[in-house]
Amino acid sequence: MIVVTSTNSRRSPRRRKVVRASKRFEKDPAASFERRLFRTCTAPSAHRVDVDLTGVTAPAADTMAMLLHARFVMRQRGGELRVIRCPDSLLPLVAACGLRDTVVTHQDEPDFAA
Repeated sequence: MIVVTSTNSRRSPRRRKVVRASKRFEKDPAASFERRLFRTCTAPSAHRVDVDLTGVTAPAADTMAMLLHARFVMRQRGGELRVIRCPDSLLPLVAACGLRDTVVTHQDEPDFAA
């Protein structure tokens, strides 16, 4: 799996960090994705962290636990965790875990589920 972190400030003056799962991984989230996610969430400049889950093909409880923990960390720091891309197969699990409020849509990205 390749994990890409990018910074984008075009939508707001605050820096936005994006963590992407850009290659498929099946059951368990890759350790490198988890490390990159939490490194990004705990960075001093992280006010908003966007997660792209297009590389996650199979719903897994540990993936949802990782996202719940990341959201908790961001809220404790006064920030926000958002899921900007989520496969349709994950949406029921995301909703059941109480993470539905983190899934957002953008008009300039019409190809992801919401």
